[in-house]
Amino acid sequence: MGKLFLNKKKIQLSNQQDNLVQESIVISESKNEEIKEKRQENIKHFKQKDGTIIAQIYNDAVNYYQPNQHRYREIDNRFKENESQTEYLNAYNSFHVHVPKNVKDKIYEIEKEDTKITFLFEQNKNLMPKQELQDQINHSKMVYEDAYPQADLELHLIGNRIKSNVILKNKEASFQYTFRLHLTNLTAQLSASQQEVEFYSTKNQQLQLILKAPMMFDANQNYSEDICYEIKQESEQEYLLLLKANSEWIQDVCRVFPITLDPEIILPNNTQKITTYYSEGEDLKDGTDTFFVGMYKPTSEEPVAYRGYIYFNLPSLPKNAILKDIRLHLIAWGVPANFDYAIHPITSGVPANGLPTHSEEVIDEGIFPSNGILEVNLSHLYHRKDVKGVVLKKKNEIYDITNRFYIRGSSATSYYPVIKMQYVESPKEVSSKNTKTYALNDKASLLIHLSEAKKYFQFNDLTLSSLTFSHQYSDHLFNQEYEVDENQNPLTPSFHLGKGFKSNFTRFLYHQDRKNQTAEGHSIIYFEDFDNRSIFEKNTFMCWKSNNILLKKVKY
Repeated sequence: MGKLFLNKKKIQLSNQQDNLVQESIVISESKNEEIKEKRQENIKHFKQKDGTIIAQIYNDAVNYYQPNQHRYREIDNRFKENESQTEYLNAYNSFHVHVPKNVKDKIYEIEKEDTKITFLFEQNKNLMPKQELQDQINHSKMVYEDAYPQADLELHLIGNRIKSNVILKNKEASFQYTFRLHLTNLTAQLSASQQEVEFYSTKNQQLQLILKAPMMFDANQNYSEDICYEIKQESEQEYLLLLKANSEWIQDVCRVFPITLDPEIILPNNTQKITTYYSEGEDLKDGTDTFFVGMYKPTSEEPVAYRGYIYFNLPSLPKNAILKDIRLHLIAWGVPANFDYAIHPITSGVPANGLPTHSEEVIDEGIFPSNGILEVNLSHLYHRKDVKGVVLKKKNEIYDITNRFYIRGSSATSYYPVIKMQYVESPKEVSSKNTKTYALNDKASLLIHLSEAKKYFQFNDLTLSSLTFSHQYSDHLFNQEYEVDENQNPLTPSFHLGKGFKSNFTRFLYHQDRKNQTAEGHSIIYFEDFDNRSIFEKNTFMCWKSNNILLKKVKY
């Protein structure tokens, strides 16, 4: 459901920014070879020049499965003319969308296997749809100008979603619109919630497509869900679909036109890896296309807090994969100057009522970048079973401040938000001849590449916190030139993993009770140092921080 809450000037700027971002992604993908056999519905894998692999996880479908060829193929939603040059047809997807070049009654048709849904005007028109976003492979757009009195119609193909937006230009536009539906090998009915329309196969009674609950929004970032469907069967294959909006909301003096009525068709097995929501005070809203962060005063009431909730389902890596990095990439528009943000882990699923639960643990915080691009390191969350996602909020939610910004979701042509996982599938560059492997526990090990000073995790189920090493080379095996902390105190101990190699721990490896007994105020860590096991004990008065650690070496 699309929510581009923008005036015309902002739309132009946003489209320019979208195009720039899209260009950067296309360039990034073209420079690195895609590993096509690893494709999944929402994931692409790219081989990097350094031998690592980037798994790029999108919040919308970028591939679709072809059963007859037993493979995933990249979605290409760009419209092309058919051979007879009478209609436009999207290139590659699990369904085809047919758009007549000269529209009389037929608006468009969705064809999926042996089923079809044909959308028709209630009365004949004489329209020539105009194609936009022709350079975007995953997002295509057709515009039917003046499809209705004082209203346009827009058709969007985004991943494997189909949107039919009615754009109201002013208060003279109607608040309800009727479509005739002609179904082939399908039946239609309202869902149990009475908010969606479900289309079932007449052959196997399987759910094929879903017309999601609609919503509407104006050009001034106000939206409403006070809009519904009514559906009536006229004959075995013919239905009337009424899209009916609340006229009082549309006619309110606070409304800023254009207003968009936004129905959307999805596949029932749409498995998103990233889903987004946002809160408006204590209400949780769908953020599929846009979510908000900050403080805002929607009416004459007191300002309310807006938080962005980003749920993700990270894919499993191959058994012997070595994880190097995971980062969440976000792009925001309209970020106020010196906006202080904080990101916390979400620890609950999406609730039926109220807001998701998040912990006070801070994943990231600071001033939001002025260019609107934020990267968040998620590496240490990979196997945290208690973490369902992250929440992005204003750090200090002061109620006399009224500023917020928005982050585009899956309707954005840039595919953002996106998660990038960097890993090594088969550590060919890490050979046994120049590598030391240390078992951290029964689930994880640490690989030190001595000749190139590279560090990797190798794991089946990584339950450790993030780990950072600093290192330096020396001509002496037992170099005593220890690094120092911020108070110029020497950091100890120094492990010599080979001639001329030294590393200092800056985060803990693994907590373990010493002989199943832990003294109060102490933590025990261990690691295998060649043939000797070394135990380290945390100083009672010290804490585990990246540049303020003192570890004391004790005998096992």
